[in-house]
Parts: sequence; C-alpha cells; structure tokens
Amino acid sequence: MENGPAYLVIPKEARVKGSYLIVPERHVTDLSKLPNMWWPLFPRLLRAIPWFQDDAAFNISLNVGWAAGQRLKHLHFWIIPRTDDEGPSSGLGLGTLISEFCG
Repeated sequence: MENGPAYLVIPKEARVKGSYLIVPERHVTDLSKLPNMWWPLFPRLLRAIPWFQDDAAFNISLNVGWAAGQRLKHLHFWIIPRTDDEGPSSGLGLGTLISEFCG
C-alpha cells in the first residue's frame, strides 16, 4: 500500500507471521532526516494492516544501519504482531527511542 511518502509492505522473509514493514518513499538513512509530514501518516498506515485493531498487541521496531543487520543503510519500521502466548517483549519501544532521540 502506498500512502503518499510511505509504503506499507508485506516482507518476504519475516520471523513473525503477519509482520509488516513501513518504509519511507524516499531513501532515508537517519531518523532526523524523516520529513515532519511523514509522522501523521503512521497511524493511517497502521490501520491499513489487516490484523490491526485498537486493542491489538504489537511491537514497532526501528531498523537503520549496519549494526541493525542492513547491507544498505536505510530507515524502516517493522510492525510485529504479538500474542499473550509469546510473553512480554524486552524491547524499549518506539516511544522510548523517539523521546531519547529528540531529547
């Protein structure tokens, strides 16, 4: 799904079934280079995921750079569905990452 400056993508190889990627339309290599107009699209893209509901459990993972396992540095977000069967995630979460990044 294309929604202006972002794409919602079904990844070919995902560790968790039902995962999606949200990818900026333009090549972005750093969170600070993501245009402000991009952020209002994020909730719209989430609602376009078939399994997404207001009470859905999911993780959002921001991946960018070689240490994140990339061969070509680019920013993208993983949207990973979670169930009670899997137990809690140990990730920091997008809110924590953004608040730490934006200070």
